Amino acid sequence: MMASPKPPSSNEYVKKFQVMDSVASVLSMILDGRDSGLVSSAIAKVYAKFQECEQFLDTLPGGDMSKVEQKRKIEDLKASIARRKALVAKYANMDVLQKIAIQPSPLPSPGFPPQGSMGVDVIMQSF
Repeated sequence: MMASPKPPSSNEYVKKFQVMDSVASVLSMILDGRDSGLVSSAIAKVYAKFQECEQFLDTLPGGDMSKVEQKRKIEDLKASIARRKALVAKYANMDVLQKIAIQPSPLPSPGFPPQGSMGVDVIMQSF
């Protein structure tokens, strides 16, 4: 079994968005009067970096929700967890007979038990 990929650390997130050095480099090239081909190449790299950042932002969960919507979603999920914990605690405190009584029983198929077979009544008579 393969291990799930480790989520990026906060330092890795910060590195994805470090573009100011590249922008400063492009501005410096322009001010120094460098060859327009080199400047165009540097601008294309900065543009590609911005596109990479935008694609990364699009993959973040909840990025399509406002802060208020995200907070509401978190509160809904916390309430759901609390309800589930309460049900688990309630179920864990029940004795075995109560647990069995709560579980739905499967419906018998038509003709069950078949005629002439050892049904429950025959088995119970043997005790």
